Amino acid sequence: MPSDQKTLTRTAKGLRDWNSTALIDVSMRLEDHHIYPRAYVANSSVRLDIDQSEAEQLVDCVVNRTLIPKILNIQVGKRAPSDYLSDIKARNNPKLEQSLESHLLPAGMVTDTKWNECFSLFLNERAERIFDKIKEVTSDRMTTIEARHGVVSESREANQTTVLRLKDLIGMGLVLAGDRVFVKKRPDQFASIVDGDNVDYDGKRMLINTWGQQMTGWPSISIYASVYLERTGQTIGSLRTASTVTD
Repeated sequence: MPSDQKTLTRTAKGLRDWNSTALIDVSMRLEDHHIYPRAYVANSSVRLDIDQSEAEQLVDCVVNRTLIPKILNIQVGKRAPSDYLSDIKARNNPKLEQSLESHLLPAGMVTDTKWNECFSLFLNERAERIFDKIKEVTSDRMTTIEARHGVVSESREANQTTVLRLKDLIGMGLVLAGDRVFVKKRPDQFASIVDGDNVDYDGKRMLINTWGQQMTGWPSISIYASVYLERTGQTIGSLRTASTVTD
């Protein structure tokens, strides 16, 4: 098997059944499941972090959907995400968090009921993870092919950029040591920038990615899309985008 094909095989690890962590396959009776059920989002008594009319327009988007067995989809009904996920974990699958990760869902949804309100945040975060996965199996693969054959397309060559990291933003003075940061899900929980890799949170020094994962419940995050600078009210990524320079 060619090496680039092996890379795709390793990346496409498959989706795991929420009931057992076994890999799902086409022989199962699968259905297209709304992670935030349509009836749940349409319920006027449900409190969401987005206007209900907008939520109802977005509920059918691909970011809010995944494949699960038909019988499980029926059992979920119109329940809140954290409610039905915690029930699945208790009844069927104590390792449910592992299954959720394969679907690019935050493990924290199983226990953190705050996710029941954070529909907009969920869509933004999962869209970022889906985009990252697409880049992993396309852009990274293209780089491997180009390296092997020694050819770079003119369009890619013209658009190559130097992507600024957090340490670069600090060096440029756009982010300052001591700046407070937060994530949208927990706007009252602040950490302070220490350097290009670390923050101080509740008197403890930790990697900014580790802190972000604790705050959001995602097993991995993009700090540039998820972490906000209190001083500007913008994501770190917005500063990076505005300051990205072309080679």
